[in-house]
Amino acid sequence: MGLFGKKESNAESTSVSTQAGSTPKADPRTDPNRIQVFDEFGRELFITKEHWRTNVLPGSIKKSWDNPDQLYNLIVGSLNDGYFADVLEAAKHLHGIDSVTARGACIYGIVLTKNNRLDEAEVVFRSQLEKHGEEGYVLTNLAKVYSARNETQKAEDTLWHGLEVDPNQDNGLAWYVAIHRDRSGEAAAQSRTTPCCGTPR
Repeated sequence: MGLFGKKESNAESTSVSTQAGSTPKADPRTDPNRIQVFDEFGRELFITKEHWRTNVLPGSIKKSWDNPDQLYNLIVGSLNDGYFADVLEAAKHLHGIDSVTARGACIYGIVLTKNNRLDEAEVVFRSQLEKHGEEGYVLTNLAKVYSARNETQKAEDTLWHGLEVDPNQDNGLAWYVAIHRDRSGEAAAQSRTTPCCGTPR
């Protein structure tokens, strides 16, 4: 139907869409520089990543500042989008207020690692381990700090210990298998997991 309830003919519709010199609009869903958002009424919008980073993200952080769950999810999403420096202060704040201490320590340590502040990241992870005991994914993220420093053996030993503490870490196990695949091939990688449950040997 037209704007006033008038049904357009096929000829009219065709002439509008095939005017000389017209080009179809690109689908924003396939534009790597745009992200999908929803307004307060639930309507789908697409904005540039730079607009999100500079105009939307700061307000979202402020709004979620004292809600650990929301702030954590916002930081994770921002890391996935590559906004490492933009969430540094938010991650530091979350580390200070999060009642789930391992979550707060891990996300802050990860953000520090992404910003190449490796010494500070190591302090955060080690402090968490000393105060609250060994947790597999804290050890795995500590291993990533060593890996970023090219301390290969130390990274592998720490990763392996993290998997000993908690073998049900998908990311840690995938990393461990990838190390042995790169080093010795697919057969070596497969030999590092059991057929029944994927637990490292």
